[in-house]
Amino acid sequence: LSQPRHLDSHETQKPTNQVRALAVLPDGSLVSGSRDRTIVVWRKKKREEGEGGGEGGDRALVASATLLGHSDFVTSLCPLPSSPSTPPTSTPLLLSGGRDAVGILWDVAAAEPVAKLGPGAHKWAVSSVAARPAAAEEASPSRSSSSSSAAAAAAAAALFTASLDGTIAEWDLPSPSLPASAPSRVLRGHEGPVQA
Repeated sequence: LSQPRHLDSHETQKPTNQVRALAVLPDGSLVSGSRDRTIVVWRKKKREEGEGGGEGGDRALVASATLLGHSDFVTSLCPLPSSPSTPPTSTPLLLSGGRDAVGILWDVAAAEPVAKLGPGAHKWAVSSVAARPAAAEEASPSRSSSSSSAAAAAAAAALFTASLDGTIAEWDLPSPSLPASAPSRVLRGHEGPVQA
């Protein structure tokens, strides 16, 4: 096994509490979600930012952005799949869930929320999030070429938020970047919390 990478961050971006969720973006960046309500994007350190010495050396990761929007701790993260016409280095959208009972869709490159899923769809914390990839005809190049933003580069047909209240909400994406304002359906049937 190779040596683990050291995560080196700027003080203003370092998570100050437990990390509760991790995800890897298609461009290779790592994303962490924490109990301090932050989502931090980590990228490989460039040579000019520090050579060799020190823990991790040139394998170190540095915090490149902090996403702020949840009012309670972040519980889950899910990168949206990229469109086939999008270069693998493009920054995709990211879906996060929180104990504040909402999901947030993020444009990672801009470090800005695109849409908030909820509140109101769930009574308790969002414990898990997922994205259903679009079929080939839904993820056509014409759909993603109308804008250069990361929001237009996703190839997801629907988003899902699961909750400790036992429900799973499905959210349609009528456009590449904008979920429906309310869930298209809410799945009920679990007698206990949905945790994965």
